Amino acid sequence: MMSGDVGDINTLLKVFDTTMIQNAKAYAPEDREKILKHVEVTVGYTKLNHSVNKVIRRWVMDTLVAEFEKMNGSKGMKNNHDGHNQDDLQDEKLSRLCYNVGSVMYENGEYDEALVYFKNILKKELNPTVDQKSFSANAYNQIGIVYSAKGAYENALVEYCKALEIRLKVLGRDHPNTAESYNNIGSVYFQKGDYENALIEHRNCLEIQLKALGPDHPSTAASYCNIGMVYHEKGDYKNALIEHRQALEIRLKALGPDHPSTAISYNNIGLVYSAKGDYENALVEHRKALEIELKMLGPDNPDTAESYNNIGVVYDEKGDYENALVEHRKALEIRLKVLGTDHPSTAESYNNIGSVYFQKGDYENALVEYRNCLEIQLKALGPDHPNTATSYNNIGS
Repeated sequence: MMSGDVGDINTLLKVFDTTMIQNAKAYAPEDREKILKHVEVTVGYTKLNHSVNKVIRRWVMDTLVAEFEKMNGSKGMKNNHDGHNQDDLQDEKLSRLCYNVGSVMYENGEYDEALVYFKNILKKELNPTVDQKSFSANAYNQIGIVYSAKGAYENALVEYCKALEIRLKVLGRDHPNTAESYNNIGSVYFQKGDYENALIEHRNCLEIQLKALGPDHPSTAASYCNIGMVYHEKGDYKNALIEHRQALEIRLKALGPDHPSTAISYNNIGLVYSAKGDYENALVEHRKALEIELKMLGPDNPDTAESYNNIGVVYDEKGDYENALVEHRKALEIRLKVLGTDHPSTAESYNNIGSVYFQKGDYENALVEYRNCLEIQLKALGPDHPNTATSYNNIGS
């Protein structure tokens, strides 16, 4: 496993995430029923599934870390058979293992640990080849992704710009990886609320993708989607719909009507309709997304939860609080099962349920839900994250 790419490792972890205790087998059917019944009435499937998956994920990470420490300890050994020093090769292997460990740490929400491993790559003097320079750019890019997840947008911008500088020199402006850097910089500006600069960067990205990948490529669709999101936040709903429909058209052609990315486009169009106050059309679009997700991803998937969440928000905005609670609780149930109790998306569900209670004038239950949200955010995002600040504000109001 250690020689594998980080994509292989993340695929393995996703398999663990979908492991369900209730699907376990037993030699005797009656034994299985007794065991599962005991689980159901004691700890429950959700808590046990999450605990087992967490233990397995921890084992994978500990194994990766042990391999890293082993390689780091053996660095500098010479090959006595041919007299060649193996330090350069060892450094490259060690750096790539650092990248894998950091990526797994990031996927598991261990952002500070991920930063340690990614930054360790940049301490090493790697061979000045095109491949190694590109690898350093990838490391800067990953550091930027981690900082962005932490809400440290200024730090993220610095790292993304370092990655872009290298990619422009090594790969040129018209390379897809250069486009990725423009996209990531645009995303940071978007998070900071600097929508004009976000549009500039996302258009830079789109320009490259149209040239390098073509107008019908899924990555090109993603750029139209990102531009649509910027227009949405600017309140320019007409242009937002144009961009999201362009993304949808590409996805229908390139990926088909039942692809999860097609569902994302329907959700984005629904969000624009909701912002316009056109709640009926919003519900139509969100339900299209939900139908695809239930069919292709199943009921216990984070994207499915997101659609239930979006439908709940529309009902909330319509003043239909009972249906809003139903949908938000569906989202929460899935997120607890699939993502666990300490995930930011689980916090979002608690926040949204709290918001519905607040709108209903049920302030006691609103406080309970807002505090559930805050507890997770303090643990998962830290006290300085913008979402954490919003929760303090909700509780104070």
